[in-house]
Amino acid sequence: FFENNDFIKAENLLKNSIKKKEKIMILGDYDVDGCVSTSLFINFFKEMNYPVEFFIPDRIKNGYGASLRLVRDLAKKKPNLLIMVDCGSTSHKSIEFLKLNKIKTLVIDHHEIYKPFPKADVIINFKKESTNQYSDYFCAASLSYFFLDFYFKKNKLKNNFENNLCYVLLALVADVMPLRKINRKLA
Repeated sequence: FFENNDFIKAENLLKNSIKKKEKIMILGDYDVDGCVSTSLFINFFKEMNYPVEFFIPDRIKNGYGASLRLVRDLAKKKPNLLIMVDCGSTSHKSIEFLKLNKIKTLVIDHHEIYKPFPKADVIINFKKESTNQYSDYFCAASLSYFFLDFYFKKNKLKNNFENNLCYVLLALVADVMPLRKINRKLA
């Protein structure tokens, strides 16, 4: 189910960044979904014993989403990979700027996305495919959890990552996602 092309490409991107000991930064949205998604990645990197930086924007100071101004500021910290969670699906100019500065991007988002898609290295957003029956069920935290769980399983790494499911449920409820199908099982 979740072993789709985007999950596989994202797993390769992240594994190669870790293998090369690249600097990784997480940009999460300021709401519950973005903060939980960011926390999931922080917990993942702690389990991997890998250093990571993160940034949660201030809505007043930084504006909404992965704005060009915000991304320019983050680029000064010279990350090799910027993981955007709960944002990025419409950040064309920001992602172009990152690409020009040789910063790879992984976007995990559930917001609307339209063709042409931003030129991120990988975008995990079920709304890219109009045929995906789950496109309106998942928030960024659930997609982040599924991806990170996929990463652990694909690399046969022991973990206790399911302990984070209570936070995923918090994000699902706070983002008013329907508690049906897989979301009901998560709950």
